[in-house]
Amino acid sequence: MAAAGAALPTGCVGRSGLDTGFPDDTSDETRQLSEGIISRGFTHVQQVTELIRQQGASPNAQPQLGVEGTTGDFVPYPLLSLCIDNLTDNRIPSIFAADGDDDCPIALPRWSSPDQQEAIMKALIDGGADINAIPTDEDGDDCPGATPVRVAIASCNETAFRLLMAEIGLQLHGREVLDLPATLETDKPTEDHEATLLSFYQQLLDRAPTLAAETDARYSGNPVHWVAFTRPVWSQSFIDSYLDLLVANGANPMA
Repeated sequence: MAAAGAALPTGCVGRSGLDTGFPDDTSDETRQLSEGIISRGFTHVQQVTELIRQQGASPNAQPQLGVEGTTGDFVPYPLLSLCIDNLTDNRIPSIFAADGDDDCPIALPRWSSPDQQEAIMKALIDGGADINAIPTDEDGDDCPGATPVRVAIASCNETAFRLLMAEIGLQLHGREVLDLPATLETDKPTEDHEATLLSFYQQLLDRAPTLAAETDARYSGNPVHWVAFTRPVWSQSFIDSYLDLLVANGANPMA
């Protein structure tokens, strides 16, 4: 579990600085389920199962995240995404909240153990959570970076990634899963984080090699082009290895 009182990375906001919104017709039980996941308030998986199966809480809720005091804009996340611990000490952000004209990284608490996280993720999935959900923001735009698999990747969370990859029906295309995680200029991923990301990308390409040449329906370009828009927080050796991996699987840097 993250050390109590640990300093937050520059530009990152903790749970206490987060506002969580819901559609007006959201039930109290669904709000309770969402709050328990965001705050890591559940101590037993049975609490989650009971809320879903006996009290009718929706495992497909998508809380709308905004920095405290922000009005209007929000970033929606499925509960399955919000359940995933960031194992980089937030050196690589995985959850963002709306903050005026921009988005701000959010550092959520961590579960007491990887086993607890996995059990609660399984309870959500068994309860009907959509592993492929792509949320939409207040403007109706898709938010592929908020999907569970993208959050697991950015979090360098092998337990969550492995669980999702083992799910029958997991969809990888259309989610920009090979896009490097969004960062701030001040973020500081380590060599271990970079190695974990490369391992994830290799596994994704082993399953679906055509991901290397997938184009972004919104902005065009393929993963090779997306690298040009990332902030300079990654080591050159990581970028080189990442590009080599893409090209080896069919990406055309000249396309």
